[in-house]
Amino acid sequence: MNKDRQYYLKKPFFDDEHYPYGLESSGDFSIKESKLLTQKGALCRALTDGVLEPETDEDRALVAVVRSEQAAASELEKTWTKYLRKTNDDNFIASMSLSTVRDGEETDFSEGASNDFDD
Repeated sequence: MNKDRQYYLKKPFFDDEHYPYGLESSGDFSIKESKLLTQKGALCRALTDGVLEPETDEDRALVAVVRSEQAAASELEKTWTKYLRKTNDDNFIASMSLSTVRDGEETDFSEGASNDFDD
């Protein structure tokens, strides 16, 4: 079966590999961005992977952005490139916590955090 643009627009987007608890629970995306990815992420993935040929100006612009031929302008283009940056980062760890550790660097978001330790 040859899948068309409408098929991908109707299909909700999930990324269980990088976001097993859902895009909205990750803390990486705003509510608006999460909804946009859920609604149009399958189409973006199909266009990015070359599974679907761009049919509209919006599709062609997205493909150009992914190929670094132009800067992201629309909300969808900005959100999709943000998603790609997050998931293509080898050090990315999906977390539901505000405190994460990357490359051995600890980040403490608690108010009044201090690096001084009492003995």
